[in-house]
Amino acid sequence: MNIRTLTKLEFQNYLGLNEIRYAKDPGVKKNRGLIFGTIIFLMVVFAGYMTGQSIGLSKLGLTGYIPIIYFALAFMANLCMGIYKAKSAIYRERDIDQMSAFPVNGVSIVASRVFRMYVDNLILALIIIIPSMIVYTVNIGSGVSGYIFIIPLCLVLPILPSAISAWVGILFAAIIARNRHKVLTEVLLALVLVIGSFVISGVISSKAGMGTPGAFAHKNEINEQISAEITKMLSEKMEALEEAFPPMKLIENIMNNANVAGLLIYAAISLAVFAITVFFIGSRFFSISKRLFNTRIHRQYSMEGLKKKSIMTALLKKEAARYFSSGIYVSNTIIGFVLAIVFAVALGFIDIETMISNAGEIPIKLNADAGIGYILAITFSMMSISASSISMEGKNWWIMRTLPLEAKEILGAKLLFNLIVAAPFYTLSEIILLFTVNAGVMERLWLIIIPLMVLLYSVLLGLFCNLKLPKFNWEKESDVVKQSAATGLSLLGGLVIIIFFLGAVVVPAAYTNLFNLGITAILGALCILFYRKIVKTDLAGLN
Repeated sequence: MNIRTLTKLEFQNYLGLNEIRYAKDPGVKKNRGLIFGTIIFLMVVFAGYMTGQSIGLSKLGLTGYIPIIYFALAFMANLCMGIYKAKSAIYRERDIDQMSAFPVNGVSIVASRVFRMYVDNLILALIIIIPSMIVYTVNIGSGVSGYIFIIPLCLVLPILPSAISAWVGILFAAIIARNRHKVLTEVLLALVLVIGSFVISGVISSKAGMGTPGAFAHKNEINEQISAEITKMLSEKMEALEEAFPPMKLIENIMNNANVAGLLIYAAISLAVFAITVFFIGSRFFSISKRLFNTRIHRQYSMEGLKKKSIMTALLKKEAARYFSSGIYVSNTIIGFVLAIVFAVALGFIDIETMISNAGEIPIKLNADAGIGYILAITFSMMSISASSISMEGKNWWIMRTLPLEAKEILGAKLLFNLIVAAPFYTLSEIILLFTVNAGVMERLWLIIIPLMVLLYSVLLGLFCNLKLPKFNWEKESDVVKQSAATGLSLLGGLVIIIFFLGAVVVPAAYTNLFNLGITAILGALCILFYRKIVKTDLAGLN
């Protein structure tokens, strides 16, 4: 009964549906409706992308590889996303005291929260699997039985990655709980996880020999012979990939052979691992939570003489204290900055022009070097600190609203703090590019200006979105940092930079400077527009 009740509470306001249905404030309904609409829009776009990819594989005669590719993709996506949010999903500081007072055991709490992780993973898996499997079944003519078989596969697939993610969550929580500097430890673990994911992905891809085959260049000349060559080549690559990632063999066997027995065995193993995971983590839930969120006195404090500080200094100090007190906040917003340095270093070992030439003949000439500055800029626009800075105030926002300060001062401090955090990473990446990229004077100038302008744009866009869609009533910090509408919209705004990147590599080299000048002017105009809107915000009406 406890598990049932707690699970119901977990989904009480899933995706903000309860607030959309029952909120009396029209503003709240509008905001929640916008969030929900944005989520649905992203799902539709992603599903359409999966459909297009599957149709492309089918036209090349590679229909038989669709199940193995997309089920493996769903599995890995579930695993990566689950690991990334496992700790914050299971352990929540805001309700630990309340849960400790309730007559419930840790197993019931963990069961409800891991089940929610499973539902999140299921939605992601459905978006990947359903479109690709429809294309697959239509092309092989499997009939109704093929469509029916997809349903149990989709339901079973996310169980195992959810359980594995929970194990990583308890491991991270145990490590953090045993360290004095908890925020620093959490940030380092998150960075290790992200960088490790890139390394593992690269190792698997290199082991499998994955790459864009030159044969695909014959875009309008694909005949039976070329198709046979492509199929043979990709068959070899898929076999190598199966050796690099063994679970793919089981997935392929279950789907291609409609292996009910294999599916049942996989389901039984997944449920067993799930049950063991819930019991083990649940039996240690309160002990880890107690150590994870405890408060220690590091030193004896004594009253000293008061020091006068400027308004901006005091506000920046407050922003720094709030930012560095949250491991989730730091780890999620610093990853893009770290990837910028990783990319700058990687350019010393890879040749983009060679990579493009290995991809085969391309109908248009690409200016790859012109896109380097935009790729670096994309890392700086991944997730800005300012997109969560208002919402992270939570129930303390009333203090900021009642201060005898103008919006320009309060919000300006949030913008400036974001830039201060980004400055060392931006500077270091630019210094590294001096040694890893050969460029002329103008090319070097654009490598400096483009990332800087995009950084300013992303910071201002993030705060603008957060002012329009604040979220003060949150249960855990990850709701604000990872799942808020402001964060989502700021990421969508960052997609504009990808469009600029595509334009930069397509534009002839003779017009690159003119193109970059135009992009700089556009970004500058957007920055001015966002800043003017931000400083005119009525903080008293923001709640």
